[in-house]
Parts: sequence; C-alpha cells; structure tokens
Amino acid sequence: MIGGADFARTCAEAVRLRLAAVTIVPADLDDAARLVRDTPVTLATVIDPAGGATTAVKQYAARDALRRGARIVECAIHARRMLSREFRSVESELQQLAAACHEAQAIFRLAVPRWESNAEEFEILTARLARRAGVDALSTDDLASAQRLLGLAREGYRVYLRTLTANSDSILGARAAGCAGVIVASETPENLLASLVSRSSEAPG
Repeated sequence: MIGGADFARTCAEAVRLRLAAVTIVPADLDDAARLVRDTPVTLATVIDPAGGATTAVKQYAARDALRRGARIVECAIHARRMLSREFRSVESELQQLAAACHEAQAIFRLAVPRWESNAEEFEILTARLARRAGVDALSTDDLASAQRLLGLAREGYRVYLRTLTANSDSILGARAAGCAGVIVASETPENLLASLVSRSSEAPG
C-alpha cells in the first residue's frame, strides 16, 4: 500500500504502464483519485489490515474511502471473532461492508489470514460467509489456501494471491490455480511490470 511522498510518482507510473490497480493509503486517496481519473487504473485501498476494528469504524472507513475515489476496498477478516466462532457477527459485518461498496459500484475484497490450526475448516467457513455476504473477492498469501478457496467459490467470489515479490513461482502458480490476479507489494511499478512480463513469458502456452 503506497503513501507518503512517493504516491504521486507511483500513481503516474501506474497510469503510464497501464497497471490494473494501485493501492493507496486512505489519507492520500483524494490526490490519487485526481491522478488516475479517466485512466484504466483502478484505485484501491485497505481500511483495516489487521481486521480487529469495530464494525462501525470499518463502515465509516469504507464509506469515506469510497467517497474519496477508491473503487476496491480491502479489509481483513475479523480473525478473533472467527476463532471464537462468532460467525453471525462476522457475516453481518461483511454484508454491511459489501453493501456499502456495491452502492458505490465498487469491489469489496476480503483478506484471509493463514490459520494456525484447522485451516481447511476455517477456509470452508470463510468461503460460506463470503458467498452469503456478497463479498466480491478474497485474497490470501498462501497458494495452497488460494486453491482451496477457489474450489469452494461456486462462482461466488474471485481469489487473488498476495505476495511480497513478483517471483516466477507466485505468478505462474497463481495462473495455474485459476486466481483472478496477483497482488504484489511494490513501490516500483516499472520494475514490477518488467518482472511480470519476463516471468509470464516462461508460462507454457
């Protein structure tokens, strides 16, 4: 997620390179929206990376981000409530956030953690809650988890793989698994795009 002094340069490079999206910290959304207006680049933001904020705080943050130009809003699932099996509370929160995004014709993306225990059970529960709540996409940093979540999607959501580096394993693995895309944490879009182009050429077909 880009912010601070470099966000304007990063937005300009994203537009020039025609990247699908650029993720900006909420504080810089107003200026970033002006920089990517009338371009193919979608403006994304993360409102609660840890997922532990209250529903009211998340609702306010989501609506504020949407009002200021974000068209992809990501929030981490409330892991403590999941582990406490407070599924109705989690589902209600997801429904409210998805509804706020859909009212603004935006995408709501849910970040899923690596569960330390009973991972497959919690992935099944997460998939069920996401489908019922109208979540548009899930993101995970684990390829095996992405594959399982895709198998549970029933066309209810898309799955993205998060990675810190654009390496061949993550890019080609995500493609083979059927992921909708790869979310790479990079503040140098030009280097990132060159890496992606180079590695995508390694894929068969």
